[in-house]
Amino acid sequence: MLEARLCLKRSGRRKKVIIETCDLIPALGMNDPIFDLFDDQELGIEVISVLPATHQAEILKSIDLHIKHLPISGAIISRVSDAVSLGAILDMFILTEIPLVGMSRQSDSVLQQVTSNGLIKLAKKLARERVEENRLVSMSSGYSKTA
Repeated sequence: MLEARLCLKRSGRRKKVIIETCDLIPALGMNDPIFDLFDDQELGIEVISVLPATHQAEILKSIDLHIKHLPISGAIISRVSDAVSLGAILDMFILTEIPLVGMSRQSDSVLQQVTSNGLIKLAKKLARERVEENRLVSMSSGYSKTA
């Protein structure tokens, strides 16, 4: 962490640091080694958190509590193509009021801007895919889900 701190000091005043949630260790609380980077207020760091759409609500809440004291300037949604739905991740953004910076594409990690309309369309698409999967599973098993 000392090396990272030295690099940040040399790079100028305002910096945005992207934190992958897999780099965090909520069980360690304030002893999480990544927090060492944020002790020095002179570094002027803003944090952008990367939150996978595949995480369940409980995990997202745990992450939010873990990073609440950090200077969070926004978050990026990742792993959308692997998600069953966007419910938990959207709940987190609504409840925490963390600004949504964008979404990353899994294929090339490019950050895409996202509009509220685009997010709703994506959530609907995922929901339709789940309904279709359930329909195909029920047809292949020979059971109908309707009474």
